[in-house]
Formats: sequence, structure tokens, C-alpha cells
Amino acid sequence: MTPTQKFWDYFRPICESIDGVAYVEISDGDRMDRFRADSTGQNVYPGVFVIRPRYKGQDNFSGQQYAVFDLVMYVLSHADMDSYMNADQYQIINSAFDLSERIANDIQIALRHDLDIMFDFNQWMVEPVSYVTLDNSWGVEVKAKIMMPVSELVC
Repeated sequence: MTPTQKFWDYFRPICESIDGVAYVEISDGDRMDRFRADSTGQNVYPGVFVIRPRYKGQDNFSGQQYAVFDLVMYVLSHADMDSYMNADQYQIINSAFDLSERIANDIQIALRHDLDIMFDFNQWMVEPVSYVTLDNSWGVEVKAKIMMPVSELVC
């Protein structure tokens, strides 16, 4: 097992437990190709897509080694825009943003209440994004730092 595998085994169930989430996946690298491919054959909205995280090691010099993960995830919701000029388009888009932000907030609440990891709310950043391919989706890009013990993996 690698530190990234340990992170994903920890983080995925948290995302899957959030009410309303239909899809949770991690990238193959640093792009969203997997999300784009999956969106053509399955329901991915609302979805949580995690870019494979980078991490750095941290030693507390008392026998504990940690991995500090730089999390980047996208929480996206589909907005049905059959008629783009629809007078309610702003309400539809805002509903997608609100749903995505609520899911992201529920994830951070779960992280903050878990004593097995260290989550720094001061590093939590949420930015609105749109993702337009074959689907119209709106949501949030979330960046955060999560530190978890990995001594058993690196020693």
C-alpha cells in the first residue's frame, strides 16, 4: 500500500456517505479525463472528482511520520439547460452551485470531526467553477490540506 492508496481508502467512503452524491472517483493523473469519459456512460452528477493528490512527508521526530496531502477536488452538479435562453437559467445554475457547495461543506465537516487525521480549516478554499463538455455542470473546486499518519507505510 502507498500513502496515496491509504488516502483514497480513507477519503472515498467519506465522499460516498454524503447525501445526494452519485459518483466519487480519483483521477489517473493530474487531469479530468476519467470524469469526462465516465460522464458519457453513467450518471456522474452530483459528483466528487479528486485529482490524484501530491503529498510531502513530515516527521514529528518522535517516531511518527505523516503525509501532508494537497487535496484538489471538484464537486460538480448538472444543470439541465435544454433552453439556454430560459429566463430561469440563473436560478438553475445557482441551484447547481448551491448543491455542490453544500456537498463540499458536508465533506469538510466530516474531515473536521475525524480525530484520526489532521485537517486545517485555514487551508480550506472553495472556488466556483463551470465544467462544460457534452454536459453543462457547475460546482466548486476545493483545495485543502489533510495530514494523516503513514509510519507503517514508510518505515
